[in-house]
Parts: sequence; structure tokens; C-alpha cells
Amino acid sequence: MERGGQGVGSGSEEGTGRVAGSLETELVEGLRTAANRQRSAKVDPGTFESDLSAALIGLDAAVGAGMDVARGNSLEHMLRMALGAVKQGEAVGARLKSIRDGVQDVQRVVDANVQILRDAMAEAVAAGVTGIQDEHHTVSPTKGKPKLRITDPAKLPYRYLETVPNEAAIRTALLEGKEVPGAVLEYGDPGIVIRAKSEAKGKRRKG
Repeated sequence: MERGGQGVGSGSEEGTGRVAGSLETELVEGLRTAANRQRSAKVDPGTFESDLSAALIGLDAAVGAGMDVARGNSLEHMLRMALGAVKQGEAVGARLKSIRDGVQDVQRVVDANVQILRDAMAEAVAAGVTGIQDEHHTVSPTKGKPKLRITDPAKLPYRYLETVPNEAAIRTALLEGKEVPGAVLEYGDPGIVIRAKSEAKGKRRKG
């Protein structure tokens, strides 16, 4: 972990002391909070697929190790601990998103099939078929639910209309340097970019 050719702990003794003093408590507390949250989640890696299980186990180890960070450890060591926990957490999050997306795809198919079958039974009942049942359920007709249809939007009273700002267009205009009365761009806190070392080397070569 280098900055300007020097390690995190490099530089003047006074400057290093200020950096370590300002970050040490925050890092230790952050790792401790993450470890507590990890334990409170009570996730059993054995209930997931093998690759997700490995990521969960790695995250638990990386974050849990934060509880063992002694104040005698260097700032560089604590930052390495935080980096490891971040990357393991991102791996878990990406895999969970993949699983969630897959489940949603299956759910859409199941919901569509259920609706097709419900519609078929409704048509049968409307045609006069009775006695649709199984061991646990019966089917009875119901009135259709009211559904809104706007026949002429121009005739709607103003109190039923909503005006929503086009935030995407406003943001684009401001980024282009245009003035938009009633809107400004507000920048969040500075962040970080984490790259694999091979990716960083490739970017330097292209430069």
C-alpha cells in the first residue's frame, strides 16, 4: 500500500503521528462495528452455494479479525485489514445480487403461470362451470375490481395532476455548466477506488 513511492507509515514522524492518531480509533471502531454486524446477521454459510459460502467465510474471518486489532499495530496493518474486509464484502454482495436476480427471474415465470391458470379458471366459472375444488380449496366467482382508465388527460382538474422535476435533465444541464434556477449540484464526501494490482499496472502502461 503505497502513496507517492512511500508506505502508509512513511513520512515525517510528526506527520505520521497525526495521521495515525486521527485514523486509528476510527479504523478500530469501524472494524469492531462491522464484526458485530456480521455476527448479528447470523448467516450460516453452509446454506449457500459453495462459492458464496467461501466468500462468507472469508468475510467473517476478515471482519472478525478486526476485533483482534491491537492498538500497537501499525496504521498500514489496520488499513490492510479494512481492505481485505471490503473486498470480501463486495464479493458476498455481488454473489447475493446474482442469486437474487436469478430468484426474481424464476418468480416472474411462476407468477405469470399462476395468473394464466387463474384466468383460465375465472373464464370457466364465468361460463357457468361450478364445483371447481380439490381436497383443500374451492373456487367461487367474485366481482371484477375497479380499474382506472384515463379517457382524456386534458380534461382532468389540476388538483389531480402532479408535476415532477426531470432530475436527469437538470443534472445534465448543470454538469454542462448551464444555470438552472432552483437547483445546484452538491458533491458528496471524497471516496476511494480499489483496483487489482494487475489492473493498475495496465493503466500505467497505457499512460
